[in-house]
Amino acid sequence: MKVRYETGDAYSSVKYIQLLFLQDELETLELRKNKTKGMKDRLEEIKLEIPPLQKFLDDAKTHRAAIKLEIDSLRNDLEKCILVVDFTKFGMVTEGNVHCFIVTVLSGPGATVNGEWKPHIQYYDFYAQSSSKAPVKQIFPYVKTSFLKLHETGKLNFKKRIIVSDGGPGHFKVYKTQYWMSTWSVELMKDGITMEWNMYFPNLGHNVCDAHAGHMKRYFYRTQAELA
Repeated sequence: MKVRYETGDAYSSVKYIQLLFLQDELETLELRKNKTKGMKDRLEEIKLEIPPLQKFLDDAKTHRAAIKLEIDSLRNDLEKCILVVDFTKFGMVTEGNVHCFIVTVLSGPGATVNGEWKPHIQYYDFYAQSSSKAPVKQIFPYVKTSFLKLHETGKLNFKKRIIVSDGGPGHFKVYKTQYWMSTWSVELMKDGITMEWNMYFPNLGHNVCDAHAGHMKRYFYRTQAELA
């Protein structure tokens, strides 16, 4: 199983704003005729800060283009799917929380909407209620059980499965998850199924699961209010 660590789009906008401020500050200082020592020192600092930011944004742009190509390829490759995964949590009116592991499956052939092709999207939600007596944590066993249950449904009829997630240092980017996934992928290869996992930087992988989670939360809280 391939594992890649990528740049998160949610972070690139922040970096872009930082770069604009630095460039503006650099231009202002360079136009000053009589520079103090502090100004000269700041100029040197800015010149060192700008290149890493620019490289980050260039890498992010390359990554976005690669992801778009990957999604576009689903249109003609019906044996491939992209699984965007993430966790969310809802608060209970009474006590405890409800956790949800979201798996968003993107696949072809999709459809053309307003002149633009869109992949087919299917959501799978794995809920678990947590309380003080029976706490639930977003850790490896939750991830493993959810993936296995989804696979056992037989609804993932795809030979190539590409997982995309944030870093998830408590559940995704951990030894147990990655070791199990690598061994499980070896088993799946016997059936001609290949796996690949792409990760954003930790906590910076805003994705399609977030919109789905927002919709679920509104429905969940509205239903709790009606039943209260």
